[in-house]
Parts: sequence; structure tokens; C-alpha cells
Amino acid sequence: PIVRTALQGATRVLDVGAGEGQLARELTSLGAEVTGLDPSVAQLRTARVRAGGPEYALGAAAALPGHPAHVTPPSPS
Repeated sequence: PIVRTALQGATRVLDVGAGEGQLARELTSLGAEVTGLDPSVAQLRTARVRAGGPEYALGAAAALPGHPAHVTPPSPS
């Protein structure tokens, strides 16, 4: 899979929109420390049941620093 190629050697990964944790588990199997973030309690529940090593947290991408909703555009010169 592309994730094995693209993220091989990654040590820490934030899986935004982790869903049921498939990608987070794959990255953990590659040796990364992974936190899966998802806004759905049901999806996180499934991810935790499937286990595999990642940590999971309830949250949405829009709440992360750097999201356009949290960035103030520069003032015009």
C-alpha cells in the first residue's frame, strides 16, 4: 500500500479522520507512534475494539491549530 512507501520511517503520526483505525494500525505496525483523531464516538469505539496499538482521541480536524478557521490572514500592506 501507498502508506508503506510514503510514511516508511515515520516515528510520530497524527491520523486525522482516523475512522475505525485501519491506517493508524498499519502505521503502528511500521513502528510509528500513532494517535488517531476522529469526531465520531462510534468510529473510535470500533477502532479501540480492533486495537493494534494506536491511541485514539475524539476531535475534529477543524479544531486543530493551523486549520483555516483558526488562522488569521495577514493584513494587507
